[in-house]
Amino acid sequence: MKTTIEYTDEVSNPLFARPIGDEKVKIGTFCEKPDKDGTCENCWAETLNLRFGNKLTFDKANRSKIEWIYKEKPMQRLRSLNADKRESERNPGNPLMVFCCDTFDLFQPSISDDLRNRLFDEYDKFTNLTLQIQTTYPAKMNHYITSRYGFDVPNHYWFGMSAGTQEFLDENVHYLLDIYSSVRYVIFEPLLERIDASNYFYTRFQQSGLHHEQNVIDWVIIGGESGNQARPCSIHWIRALLKQAKEAKFTKVLVKQLGSKPVWGSPMEPAIEIKLKSAKGKDMSEWMCDLRMRKFPKL
Repeated sequence: MKTTIEYTDEVSNPLFARPIGDEKVKIGTFCEKPDKDGTCENCWAETLNLRFGNKLTFDKANRSKIEWIYKEKPMQRLRSLNADKRESERNPGNPLMVFCCDTFDLFQPSISDDLRNRLFDEYDKFTNLTLQIQTTYPAKMNHYITSRYGFDVPNHYWFGMSAGTQEFLDENVHYLLDIYSSVRYVIFEPLLERIDASNYFYTRFQQSGLHHEQNVIDWVIIGGESGNQARPCSIHWIRALLKQAKEAKFTKVLVKQLGSKPVWGSPMEPAIEIKLKSAKGKDMSEWMCDLRMRKFPKL
């Protein structure tokens, strides 16, 4: 289905979660918050699930209480879009971009490899689309993707990970970078502190006696947190990532939003909240000019 998410054209969710054996309970979704005190703390999908879905919190303790239900309709839409060879509205000249599984993490422990295989057996066929698959479980994604494809990952897949802190990035980004994907990306949303990702934009490796330079993080997406519980996002943190990507030359950057609580102030100064009309800080016309950047990788 179409979406307002700035870095994709469509979202597709073929899996839904419900309490085991209770068909009367409304289906919803589920996840486990691997970065509980960071990126995942104020999960928007959990908020919606508690309000409109199966009422289960995203907690490891609920893993044994749910079962995943496969729905055919979302996959039928992808088959239709693939057959039509749709072009991306946000990234003209390139295939339609689809964010797969945006309401849950496809690589969480509660989803079996058999169920993942069922999805990827279909996804492999959609070569006229760009399938964006991202996770907060980079190690599990790496294991599955490398086991399934090795060095022959289909070109229509873009793989990404979320990271809101330096610690989570440093501990997990190498799992992403080890996947042979045509595009690798990191979503710094919610951005919770100043992050130095410059070491991950370039790497040197040796192959057949020759040295090659490879741009390893191809795309950076930046966003402040939104919602009533939003944590502050400093304009300086965003600018730091923009500067790092600019120096890398080949890394594309998309600033998604400033969040509900953008602040101004250096590490030596008190933070001053910036008042914006846009509740999520999405309106670029309210931004400083240097932050107005929404670029995409080109195939």
